[in-house]
Amino acid sequence: MIGAKRAREVYEHPSTDLQSVTDVAPERSAELADKYRCKAVANWQTVVADDRVNVIVVCTPNGYTAEIAVAALSAGKHVLVEKPPGRDLSETQTLSDAARRSGRILKVGFNHRYHPAIRAAHRHVAQGAIGDVIHVRARYGHGGRPGYEREWRANPI
Repeated sequence: MIGAKRAREVYEHPSTDLQSVTDVAPERSAELADKYRCKAVANWQTVVADDRVNVIVVCTPNGYTAEIAVAALSAGKHVLVEKPPGRDLSETQTLSDAARRSGRILKVGFNHRYHPAIRAAHRHVAQGAIGDVIHVRARYGHGGRPGYEREWRANPI
């Protein structure tokens, strides 16, 4: 779902040209390619090898993020990965090291960073309006949907 949202944003932005999409489910790739008038490709390796591609957006289950992003950076692409950038500190450091070596930009899609509630909380803390913060527990999101328990989030890969 996030990949489809990112594809739409790239397609609709006047300064970008969506070249291709790929998904483990070929029918989803075909649907997105048709909708956004780009090429559906069979695997991420093809996208990484495409000389026309300058930026790769990685929207995969956590178990694949680091492998794909490191390959893209090594191929000279700029990369946006969805959160989290790795399953642990080691994978995240590997991504950071790959970005540094490649001289390319690596960004992580923290999509709630500019959410009004997060900004308000930050403002209150910065202004000292709630005292010294020693712990924060916050919940934000959605309650799921039918079949949510069978999606990739429930698979520890």
